[in-house]
Amino acid sequence: MTVHHGALIFASDDELVNGTHQLVADGLLAGDRVLVVGGRHLLDVLRSAWDDDPRITFHDQDVFYDSPMVTVAGLQRLLDREGAAGHRVRVTGPVPFGGDPATRRAWMSYEALVDRAFAPYGLTSLCQYDTRVTADDLLAHAWATHDRVVTSSGVAAGGQRRAEVLAGLTAAAVADAPDLGTVLYDDVLLASEDLGRFRTGLIPAPGDLVLAANEVATNAFVHARPPVTVRFGHGPAGWTCVVTDCGPGLPDPHAGIDSPLPGNPQAPGHGLWLVRQLCDRVGIIASGSGTTVSMTLRDRGA
Repeated sequence: MTVHHGALIFASDDELVNGTHQLVADGLLAGDRVLVVGGRHLLDVLRSAWDDDPRITFHDQDVFYDSPMVTVAGLQRLLDREGAAGHRVRVTGPVPFGGDPATRRAWMSYEALVDRAFAPYGLTSLCQYDTRVTADDLLAHAWATHDRVVTSSGVAAGGQRRAEVLAGLTAAAVADAPDLGTVLYDDVLLASEDLGRFRTGLIPAPGDLVLAANEVATNAFVHARPPVTVRFGHGPAGWTCVVTDCGPGLPDPHAGIDSPLPGNPQAPGHGLWLVRQLCDRVGIIASGSGTTVSMTLRDRGA
C-alpha cells in the first residue's frame, strides 16, 4: 500500500477550503473513509463548504489527537479495519503541537514518523498548518517532513530532511530525559522469578505504568539477558520507571511505532506498541552493553 503524507500551508479560510478540496472530493468519489479534524472554527468552515456531507466524518481535534502514540495506534486500527474491507482512508487536520517543549517535540516526531507508522496501509493525509497561528519553525518542519506541500501558489515536493530532523528530535529527547525524583524502588532482577517482587515494588504507581513496566521487564528476560536493573520514582515529570538490561541492545529508538495488526504483513509484537500507548513518554537508549527503556506517566490532573 502507499502513504501519501502532505501538508497544507494556508493563510485564510478560503485557502483552507481550496487546499483540502481535492483530498475530500477524491475520497468521496472513490468511496474512501474521509475524516476531517479540527477546532470549532475550522470544522465549521469545512462543514459549511461541504454542506455537512454525511459521508464525511468530522472530528474535534482535542478528542482525535489524544497523544502521539494513542493517535498512531487509533489510526492503525482504523486503517487495518478499512483495509480489510478494501477501503482507503483520507484524513486532513491540524496537529496540536502545544506549547510544552516535550509535548511539542513529541508531535514533531509524530509528523516525521507518519510514513513509517502507516506504511502497510492505504492512507492519504493532509496536515493543516495555519500561518495565522503557527510558528515559523513549525512551518519549516512541515516542509521538512511531508512528501508534498500545498500552498496557495501550488504543490511542491518536501520531505527531503525528514531523517535529519527526526535524528535531531530523538537526540533532544534523550538529552531531556525525565528526572526520577524521589526514588521509591531500586532493584536488580537476576531471574524471571524476581518479576513478582518488581511488580509489588511498583504498587504505588498508576496501573498503566505498572502494566507497561512489567511488559518491558519481562521482555528483558525473554529477548535480552540479566541482570535487569529497575528504578522507579516520582518527580516533577510524574511517575517514571527505568528498566536496563544486559542484552545486545535495541538500536531502534522508535521501536513500538510499527503496526502489529493483521494488515501489516511484517507485523512485530504487540509489547512496545502497547507500552507506548500506556505511557505519556517512552525513551529507548541502546549501547553495546544493553538497552535502557524509560517510561513516564504524568500525574493526571497536572
